[in-house]
Formats: sequence, structure tokens, C-alpha cells
Amino acid sequence: MSKLVLVVLLLFIITCSHCARILGIIPSPSYSHQTTFQPLFRELSLRGHQVTTLTTEPINDPELVNLTEIDLHFSYDVWKAILSEAIGANIIKSVFVLLEAVQEISRLQLEHPQVQDLLRNKTAMFDLVILEYTIPAMMPFAQRFNCPFIGIVPMDPSGIILQLFGHPTHKVLYPDNMLSFTDHQTFFELIQSVIFTSIIEFHYTYYFYPNQQKLVNWYFGENYPSLEELAANVSLLFINSYTVFHKVRPLLPNVIPVGGVHRRPSKPLPKVTVGPST
Repeated sequence: MSKLVLVVLLLFIITCSHCARILGIIPSPSYSHQTTFQPLFRELSLRGHQVTTLTTEPINDPELVNLTEIDLHFSYDVWKAILSEAIGANIIKSVFVLLEAVQEISRLQLEHPQVQDLLRNKTAMFDLVILEYTIPAMMPFAQRFNCPFIGIVPMDPSGIILQLFGHPTHKVLYPDNMLSFTDHQTFFELIQSVIFTSIIEFHYTYYFYPNQQKLVNWYFGENYPSLEELAANVSLLFINSYTVFHKVRPLLPNVIPVGGVHRRPSKPLPKVTVGPST
């Protein structure tokens, strides 16, 4: 073997040893959810990592040769059909309708032929899974490929989400962001916060998570850990929020605010020629 071939081979091995195989799962049919973390997957692919994403908004950039996208854009049809029921409804019913939509979309996405091919592919391997933490039915992908996972939330997470991995929450001190309460809550607003959060917690515990668990048992198998165990096993949680926009609150070390990660470098303003004043 010539020295040139040996050097090229060594460089190839060194380069590959620093590249990871990453699976990104952003199943929400929402443009804002998708664009928030697209720059992350774009940058990872540009840095040589092999990235595969399940997304409803493919980037479709031919320059990203390391990025493979499974297109789940069909999910928008279900999303729009179900969410029409939430128009004009109160906030609690709106949340219930939203979770119903998540359940149906999760089922259809897991049935998608390309997703099924990925699940059944015995040679597929990933070093890391990055997934939308608010969609529990997708968490078993990390267990399927026996790798750690990073959760991402495209907004400031509610206490329901944070408490899944033991994060401190409080119904009064840290009201759910869907209520839009300020730091100076009235007594009536405090009662609203407790009632609203208690109802949502009950629905998550006895309806939403058990229904998501049924999808896991059907599409992944009944030998997987429970969704509660999988959710608690998250390594990091990236949240699209910024500390200055919220009241002071504790954050565990593995909760990383990444507000503004989707922002691109600003373009210079066009030059305007101003004529002489009259």
C-alpha cells in the first residue's frame, strides 16, 4: 500500500470517528415548531454529521448532502381538520382537542411506510436522537436504537412537561404559560391556575399518556419501558425561551434555554437616498 493511500485512509478514519449519526424527530405539523430547530439540523449536517429527520416541513436543500428527510407533510390535513373543533372553544376544551389531534397524527406517522422501514431496519444505527419532547409516542425511538436522546420544546414548556423528568414545578408560583398570567396574579387567577393545571394533569395521566402508550405497544412492542420511564431518561432539554422574558424560576442543569436559535444573521438595510429638505 502506497504512503498516499495510507494517509488518505487514515484521514478518512479520523474524520468518520468524529461524525455522529443523528435522528431528528419533529412531528408537529406546525411551521413555527419546525423552523425553530431546522438551523440545528442544518448545521449538524454541514459539520459532517449524518442526519436523518422525520419532519412535516422538509428543508429540501440539495447542498445538505448529509441530511436525509422523511416527509410527513400529510399530517397538516389531520391537524387542520381536528383543530377546527377548537375554534371558539374554552381553553380546557382547546387543550383536549389539541391532544386528540396529537394522538391521531402520531398514529398515522408511525404507520407511514418510510417510518416503518426505519423501525424495521435491523442495520440502522444512530448515536443520538433529538426529538420533540411534547410528543411522547416518539420517545421509544431512542430505546429502539439504544442511544441517548435530547428533548426539544419549540416554546417555553409547561409544568406538565417539565415534571416528566423531575423538574420542580408549582401551580401557583409558575402558572401554565397558556393562561398568560402576569407576575401579579389576583386571588381569582391563582384559583384558576390551580384548577386548570389539575385538570390538564388528570387528562395527561389518565387519558393522553395511556393512549400514547397504546401506540408504543402496537408499533414498537410491549417490551419497551413505559413512556414515563422514557421521558425521565432525557439527557438534555432544549427549550425555545429566554430567561429575561420570564419570572425568576429554578432550572435544572440539563434544561438549556436556546431562545432565538432559529434567528439567522440579519441582512444590511437598503441604502436610501434622502433628497434635500424643502
